[in-house]
Amino acid sequence: MAPPRIEKIITALDVGSWKVCALIAGQTADGALHVLGTGQRESRGVQRGYVADMEQTEHVVREAIEQAERIAGLNIDDVWVSFSAGCLLSDVAPIESELGGHRIEQEDVDDLLAAGRAGIDPEGRMILHAQPALYTLDGLTGVKNPIGLHADRLGVDIHIIMADGAPVRNLEAAVRQAHLDVNAVVASPVAAGLSCLSDEERDLGVALVELGAAVTTVSLYADAACSSRWRPCPLAPATSPTTSPRPSASAAARRSGCKASMVRRRRPRATTTRSSNSSPARRAARNRPASPAPSSSRSSASASTR
Repeated sequence: MAPPRIEKIITALDVGSWKVCALIAGQTADGALHVLGTGQRESRGVQRGYVADMEQTEHVVREAIEQAERIAGLNIDDVWVSFSAGCLLSDVAPIESELGGHRIEQEDVDDLLAAGRAGIDPEGRMILHAQPALYTLDGLTGVKNPIGLHADRLGVDIHIIMADGAPVRNLEAAVRQAHLDVNAVVASPVAAGLSCLSDEERDLGVALVELGAAVTTVSLYADAACSSRWRPCPLAPATSPTTSPRPSASAAARRSGCKASMVRRRRPRATTTRSSNSSPARRAARNRPASPAPSSSRSSASASTR
């Protein structure tokens, strides 16, 4: 059987505290993904998801990407980067718009989302995601797709995921120094939910726990969307991620602030009125030998957990 025709290349990069993983996948015309190559290296220069040493982080990112490139037989220019540090926090920004009873079109939804995103106050943080959760029609909640329906008022809850800006910029800088463009930084619980959960699980409701070597995140999904009552719980082992016992969930939650009192209140609903191929130079630069790292050799790979 002939191999599937690849129309788009997608590269994911996960920079963890214990290992750095790269995955190159090809997307076919029907949207299916086929893994073409993977790379994995022991993480250096990263502590609890934060970049602590720019040079070491760049070096290990370069190694993981080059390993995936050799297996896939491709040269990569850009990546999607997973991020789990930086005090990730989620919130909901509700907004409503007057429609006058006419049939809802895509333009109405686009105008509502644009007004909602423009009114978001990140309070000094960086917005990683701002996606619609559920819509409301004249007070009726839980509407997934309002297009084609009639309503006097159309509302939406925009789910926002934010992070401290400095850790995100440090991670982007380390990846760019490895001569890679960053398409976007994706919150780790969002990436894990999209890759691990089925549509039925996200619709019925599920709690997703992502266990890392130094950071563990817990996210809640309901009605096919990541819940607003969501907060990562960093669990930092005392010495080694493989030898030290983890603290209890309740103790970790208390230390990291993961408790009911820390859930932010829903923001007051705002109201708006609707008015009528790879670069040869970059590839050559990235393929130059990197400066030797002070720890393990270039060829060593780690199979431990992040």
